[in-house]
Amino acid sequence: MFSLTADTSASPSSPSSSAAPGAVPFVPLPPRGEKIPDIPKPESPAPARASVKVCRASQLRGKLRAGAGLGTEYDSYTIDLAAGRPCRLTGYPKLAATDAARPVALRFRRTHDLEFDPWHGPVLLTRKRPAFFRIAWSDNMWCSPTTTVTNLVITSGGGSTSLPGLGTLQGVCDPKRKPVPAAVELSPFTPATYRSARKISDWNDVHASKWPVPVDVTPGTTLDLPVTLTAKRDTPLDVCPDVELLVNGSPPQWSATYQLNCAGVTTVDGSGVPYLPAGVPVTFDAHFSIPAAGRIGTEDKISWSIQSPGLYLSVGSIVKFTAGSSSPSASSS
Repeated sequence: MFSLTADTSASPSSPSSSAAPGAVPFVPLPPRGEKIPDIPKPESPAPARASVKVCRASQLRGKLRAGAGLGTEYDSYTIDLAAGRPCRLTGYPKLAATDAARPVALRFRRTHDLEFDPWHGPVLLTRKRPAFFRIAWSDNMWCSPTTTVTNLVITSGGGSTSLPGLGTLQGVCDPKRKPVPAAVELSPFTPATYRSARKISDWNDVHASKWPVPVDVTPGTTLDLPVTLTAKRDTPLDVCPDVELLVNGSPPQWSATYQLNCAGVTTVDGSGVPYLPAGVPVTFDAHFSIPAAGRIGTEDKISWSIQSPGLYLSVGSIVKFTAGSSSPSASSS
């Protein structure tokens, strides 16, 4: 529930007296600058083992997904296992271009920079785990005649099969330059479920509920807003982050940073450490001081944000300054 109080003389060491029912009360704890630790996650999925046989072309089925860009087109090919047992794709696709079965002079330039982090190993291709590769070309970076590609021929395991073509590649060429064969950039085979090596924290899957917009406030009062956090998995609070509270817009603004009242969370593990239980919303009250100089009828931004490097968890709204009125009761949803 939202509540407004006109009491601006509350003791800084006392919890707010207008906490939402059942919420962890707001306590103005001094910030401690504790960083929520990162957990390294390796590149996934695991590379295919060398014992897995190389895919034969007859096992492969390809689908084209055309993309677009400003002067550059990015297309991707999904490669499915159409027949046989799981097999292995390694490195870059071996491709040739044709136009109605006639060879096309199309150069393929290998690259690791096609809008994603490159995969670093052989790909295991199964019925449920397809692979993909990407092709890109720019219509203003190479000088070539118009080129039509009705099919791409992929070679693997001693055989070849056809993939859908790229259509018409239209180059932009200075008339004084000599035309050269069209060139496209080509990425390695990559698992469709690929994720690069990364660092995450226990808080990466914690979500904050939204606030209504706007929230009516009276200048010079205090405002208590509930922030409801829901974690996808049990999330320990042994490291308790700081939270920045901010009323920001036209001057003057107000901001303050406190440590979250983790000790007020009633769910604890066997060692007595509080935690956010998986799937169970936990509500924290937040206490804002509304600038006395706020002009009636104007609006400012208001936000509550976890302060930990590399983590973004925030909820915000708009406060509208009114003359002696307050927001109606509302639930945070």
